[in-house]
Amino acid sequence: MDKHQLESESRTTGDALPEVDARFELSERLSVRSFLGVDRETGADVVVKTIPISQVPGGALMQLEYESAYRQQVSSPWLVSPIYVGRMNDQLILASPFVTGTTLDSYLKRRKLTIVEGIRVGLALFSALRDLHEHGLLHRAVRPCHLVVNDELPLLTARLLDFGLPPTSLGSQERDAAGTLEAAHYISPEQAGSIDKDVTEPADLYSAGVTLFHCLAGRPPFTGSEIGAILFEHMTTRPPKLRSLQIAVPRALDEVLQYLLRKDPQDRYQTAAAVRMDLQAILDGLERGEPDPPV
Repeated sequence: MDKHQLESESRTTGDALPEVDARFELSERLSVRSFLGVDRETGADVVVKTIPISQVPGGALMQLEYESAYRQQVSSPWLVSPIYVGRMNDQLILASPFVTGTTLDSYLKRRKLTIVEGIRVGLALFSALRDLHEHGLLHRAVRPCHLVVNDELPLLTARLLDFGLPPTSLGSQERDAAGTLEAAHYISPEQAGSIDKDVTEPADLYSAGVTLFHCLAGRPPFTGSEIGAILFEHMTTRPPKLRSLQIAVPRALDEVLQYLLRKDPQDRYQTAAAVRMDLQAILDGLERGEPDPPV
């Protein structure tokens, strides 16, 4: 099984590895700022990410460092939380456990998921968010590149990587960063700053809903090559129903997605546990042989 983590599967060689905390021994470059290494304290494989502090808004930096201690206390089989956040040589250093598998975005480039596979990924994703939200924490970056799935058929489960900066919007500073166009496909209207609403748990649920839609449709509900146009659709356009795209999903699953993707966060599901309950009911019905189980 190949090893994949975060933003790239490709590995580059020949570049000097950066200096990080002595706790970690780096061995290989995974991407421009991500490295494979070993935690000398435990002997476990880790992924270490370095980010120039000058590129991190002050508020986001303080928030990340404040929340990191709490994130390390979250124990969940569905969530991969950071084990270290620190500063060195004007760099922000983040480390998390290495996860074997493949990123969901890489998997989706090969094929869309079956209905049962999509629901199973959804159950894992909303389980991770339930466990994170129960500690008063938000993820703020739910999208396929931050999920690791088993790299064989059938697709059975997923783990959410809780790793990286907590973006609050796609302002000018973030729009210049690599991967921002991809992020725009999954961000909620309130997190993008398109509507004046607080960013709370339903923002994560919206992003998870877009991810689940992508799993089943083979694409996000809103696509394009310009960030502004995508954000405008998130704010103004009703997402299509999967059944209108000739995707034979249970009617209840279509309704779950529509509920997740409502524009106003007050009109969405309010807890990940509630979403998980409905997805489980749909899966149970399908496994009983019901083609269109109710919720």
